[in-house]
Amino acid sequence: MSSSLDPEVRPTPIPEGAVINAAADGPPAGRLWIGAVGAGLAAGLVAWSVGEGLLVAYH
Repeated sequence: MSSSLDPEVRPTPIPEGAVINAAADGPPAGRLWIGAVGAGLAAGLVAWSVGEGLLVAYH
């Protein structure tokens, strides 16, 4: 919440011709894909294990 006494904050202007590289701020996409595949495999393994346990329990 701002009052009328607070100075207005303005973003610094980007110089003309400046290159903005937004991709450099985050992790590489390859690392994200590896993590997503690993998480999917782990979830599949857990689901398979639970299913096998239920089959054994109710057989």
